[in-house]
Amino acid sequence: MIDFETVKVTPDFEREAGQEFTKEEQEQLARQILEEQYQRRENLGKGKAAEVWMGDSPAFGEKICVKTNYNPEMAVNSPSREFNLQQDFYNAGVRVPKVWMLIEKKDDSSPVSQGVIVMETIKGSNLEELLKQMEAEGKKFTAVEHQKIKDDIEQQIGTAHEAGLYHRDLHFRNVMIDEELKVYLIDFGDATTALASTPDSEIYSTDTFRNGKPVRIVFPKDENVLGKFSREVVKRDLIEKAA
Repeated sequence: MIDFETVKVTPDFEREAGQEFTKEEQEQLARQILEEQYQRRENLGKGKAAEVWMGDSPAFGEKICVKTNYNPEMAVNSPSREFNLQQDFYNAGVRVPKVWMLIEKKDDSSPVSQGVIVMETIKGSNLEELLKQMEAEGKKFTAVEHQKIKDDIEQQIGTAHEAGLYHRDLHFRNVMIDEELKVYLIDFGDATTALASTPDSEIYSTDTFRNGKPVRIVFPKDENVLGKFSREVVKRDLIEKAA
């Protein structure tokens, strides 16, 4: 039997699963999710520290998104901190996938926490995939669509910053666009909190360890993704010409 240390669920999980979904059923679901790590049918992406896949949820009768930190030493945040930060972004009104469950696994071979974060699946594409698909199919944004996406990215970043929340890894693969062109921010493995008075040099850098050695990581500013989006759209000629 696959074992784990803790299972933590959010109020959203309890509300959507219903009161009849007991603690024992939560633990049963957690074991099923851990077992499915070795039977992934739909892998959604892999980064330096984690991979994301889709699985079935008996609690909701629909697909769930599951993030597993396969290389936790490359992550700035522990799974528990990432889980809490994603919930903080959500509670602040930033459009992010709703998180439902954190499963912390037992692994005597590693001193670093092993964890699995379970969240909702966003129906859409990340910005990198969307631009590639449009270019391949010869499609273009209208000027209104382009501005809508740009404004929405800016709004999500602004809402986060007003709450003292910073993503710090906001590239095209971490910006999801749903079927209605709504923007979602994803992947909070490098995110942090900061006071309004904290200088950028402290917000966008952190001291950590890599391979047992101390290193300082410097992150791009969240706003940088806006300029890159506009440049790429123009470079790839993805905006309809005005009549």
